[in-house]
Amino acid sequence: MTDLPTWLKKTLHSQLQEILVDTIPKILQDSYILSTQSNLTANYYQSAQQDYICFYIQSITDRLCKQTTELAQQKSTFLVDSRRCPDHLTNRKCQIPTFRSYSDQNLLDIVKQKEISSTLTSFTYPFRLIFLDIETDGLDLYKSNILQISLLEVLPTNNLVQVRDLLTTYVKPSPNYLIDIFNPSTKIHGITQRQIDSAPTFKEIAAGIIDHTMSCIIVGYNIHNFDIPILSRHLHKEGETPAWTHTIDIAQAYWKHYPATLQNALRSFKLSHDKGHDAQKDAYVCIELFSKLIQHGNLPTNPTGFIDLLNDPSRNQHRNGKSIILCNDSASHPWLIKDWKSLYRPSTQLAVAHKRTAEDHSKDHSRKKHKT
Repeated sequence: MTDLPTWLKKTLHSQLQEILVDTIPKILQDSYILSTQSNLTANYYQSAQQDYICFYIQSITDRLCKQTTELAQQKSTFLVDSRRCPDHLTNRKCQIPTFRSYSDQNLLDIVKQKEISSTLTSFTYPFRLIFLDIETDGLDLYKSNILQISLLEVLPTNNLVQVRDLLTTYVKPSPNYLIDIFNPSTKIHGITQRQIDSAPTFKEIAAGIIDHTMSCIIVGYNIHNFDIPILSRHLHKEGETPAWTHTIDIAQAYWKHYPATLQNALRSFKLSHDKGHDAQKDAYVCIELFSKLIQHGNLPTNPTGFIDLLNDPSRNQHRNGKSIILCNDSASHPWLIKDWKSLYRPSTQLAVAHKRTAEDHSKDHSRKKHKT
């Protein structure tokens, strides 16, 4: 793995150099054409209009942004800083296909994957969707310990959707922690003492959780009332600051129309799920449920729609809470850009805004010329 500063130093310099080598000759050539057309005697590289130079500067920065974004998607194993997860968590297979292994897919599985991929096609980098689920030893938000956590990232493509297992592991709350076999939560998730004894502590994986969820959208079922408060408490206890931008609670959108539990939600949309609670399996089926709610119009179809929903309290607030909430901790996180919401502005709106600005400038210029 490579930490982000090292990756940036090695990558950005070479990318910028390549872009400039390709762009500067075009600038000089176009400047020469402009100078000959205007019959200027000055050096042609000094005769380019200011707005023309601004256009090329913008094209350089846009191209650099595009290339680094593509590289970031390819380089999926870099971390935000030099901290590391335990080797036995990072040195393993990271890619898992959705629903079934590709070798035994039937036609219905392929159709389902294509349907989900087309539904979530807008949620690509930098609008990363990470599905979260945790299993705990109780329901108390202030005392319960995390015993298992799963973070699954959705990777929609043109045909199929893949899921990257960023982190799925059992967690040992303390060195001498013992599973209470009479605890109602234990009877639900069935986590054993042997699984806990061989698991890392939360302190060992805390840095990795921050790295994986940096500037992402976390999605899950009833996470606003359970998973997020407990996960945030554990992170703060280890001196870590959550850095996801906002969270989407599928349960809030579902409860507006249907009964409350995850099992009921899955049955409503005729989605199958293995019995028993497991963090990875529960996060897994939430991907399908999230897609279904978008298809049925219960949730927005694109990232911009969720930001609009966030700014509209009447639509965001449901019977049991909000569908989408901001991560308050991220506002003070040094690695997260402060104006991250600007990423959600549709490019078409930006183009219209630029066009209107140019037209306004043109009108002002005409008025001044007419007065003169």
